[in-house]
Amino acid sequence: MRRTKVDRRVKLHRELAEFIDMDLKMRGASVILCEIYGKWKGLREKEKDHEVVWPPMVIIMNTKLDKDDNDKWLGMGNPELLEYFNEYPAIGAHHSYGPQGHHGISVLIFESSTTGYFEAEGLG
Repeated sequence: MRRTKVDRRVKLHRELAEFIDMDLKMRGASVILCEIYGKWKGLREKEKDHEVVWPPMVIIMNTKLDKDDNDKWLGMGNPELLEYFNEYPAIGAHHSYGPQGHHGISVLIFESSTTGYFEAEGLG
């Protein structure tokens, strides 16, 4: 049984490496893969088990703007948030709302790729 788990993990690791390699080639990246792998946070850490949010996301705080006539909070919408962080190529945004309106917490979502991961990390 143990042998099967190890074999499956090795196979998944190889498939991930092939996917990353293909993604980098499609984007025209001329980066040596060993250099890329070494830059992923968590791979250098001593802790072996890391959870990765996928697609890559960055939480943005304090996105409340004002209150409306009904005393509910208004906040940045998707266009404003994406424009504010236009230096980073996020592909979308979501906001947290409750009974009092906008919570002031938003999430920028990046592309589901190695490139998206590094773009999100650059903002985070």
